[in-house]
Amino acid sequence: MFDTTIAALGPLALIALGLTLLWVAASGIDRSATSNDLVVMLLRTVGWVMLLVGLLVMLAFMSHVFALFLWIVTIVVLISTVVRYFAAEQQSLLWALTVAAERGIPLESAARAFAEERNDRIGRRATRLADYLEAGVPLSLALKRSKTFVPSSIMLAADLGQESGTLGAALRQAAGQIDESETTLRWTLESLFYVAFVILFSGGAMTFLMIKIIPVFKRILEDFGMDVPPVTEALIAVSDALASGWPLLLPLVLVWSLFIADGLGWYMGVSPNNLPVLNRLWWSADCALVLRWLATSVRQQRPLAEVIRTLAIRFPQHRVRMRLEHASSRIDRGADWCDSLRSAGLIRRSESALFKTAERAGNLDWTLDEMANSGVRRAAYRIRAWMNIAFPVALLLLGLIVLFITVGILWPLAAMIEGLA
Repeated sequence: MFDTTIAALGPLALIALGLTLLWVAASGIDRSATSNDLVVMLLRTVGWVMLLVGLLVMLAFMSHVFALFLWIVTIVVLISTVVRYFAAEQQSLLWALTVAAERGIPLESAARAFAEERNDRIGRRATRLADYLEAGVPLSLALKRSKTFVPSSIMLAADLGQESGTLGAALRQAAGQIDESETTLRWTLESLFYVAFVILFSGGAMTFLMIKIIPVFKRILEDFGMDVPPVTEALIAVSDALASGWPLLLPLVLVWSLFIADGLGWYMGVSPNNLPVLNRLWWSADCALVLRWLATSVRQQRPLAEVIRTLAIRFPQHRVRMRLEHASSRIDRGADWCDSLRSAGLIRRSESALFKTAERAGNLDWTLDEMANSGVRRAAYRIRAWMNIAFPVALLLLGLIVLFITVGILWPLAAMIEGLA
């Protein structure tokens, strides 16, 4: 009993000591002295290691056979929490820069004021950002050099907005689009991850049941000389097929594992544009971003050919840059900009006709903005519609499989018990 108590208190002591070291690193050292940077980094590293080891040992002590699964969940949750915390803090810095740009306040002053209120890593990055801005470095390049990581659409807004003189409006528009897109993506990924995880976990359990348990159950029925019900015969046939043809299920397992990896990657801070499958869902958002910049150029009375050429160089996504380069080359050869974008696959035929009509009517900027918003909403509705169909269908199929296995096993067992009685 005493040894068990000591073993339980050990992980708690590690967790408490780790939290203490993290607190000391966050508030107990004067950050104005550059000589303390190494000490702060060492305290933070040791604190996180102690906290993580304490949590993992405690989970192993409490869960035994499920320790590996709980370890993975704990690590993912910790990484996701840290990433989302720093993303929220950087979002605060971004909104401060947006307000400053809209009201004509120097960006370096806003970044410096933000940094003076903090003594953590975000504050130090804001200080470096202010130093670069004071040196005359453009905002997009200053964000990169100060390692202030923001979404690619924000970098594009900072680059083109500062060039066109609409930095505040560009940053606010890009930030609003990110909020709308992440809301849709979060709902989609939560549903998709839940279904994929339940099906993958249940499929693994059912496969083990079919391959290892059902053959033993079959021999028991044969030893008792019982008449096998039709449902049980079908269950045994499926079990024999899985035992001989399980490699055929590997592609399906890989697909479901990919969905789970995408969900975990997004929760851990990976951009949707860098995740397989999910980057395809973001095509409408990328096209909408192109249309919004074209609308901005129309309001500024800038040539659309020049803006398309600039976007072909600076757009963050490679696949969109390639299509913009194709459209730009067609425009240089004398083609209409609407036809060029349609040929590149960035707009549809109906949108091309609408833009030509709006250009003649003099309200092209409003039409481009409305079609951009419509494209994002249409993509969101499409994703939600597919998920509203796939989610109940997947759960229904899973329930039918569980019902099939349950009836196939319990029916002969009930008959066997009745015969023994």
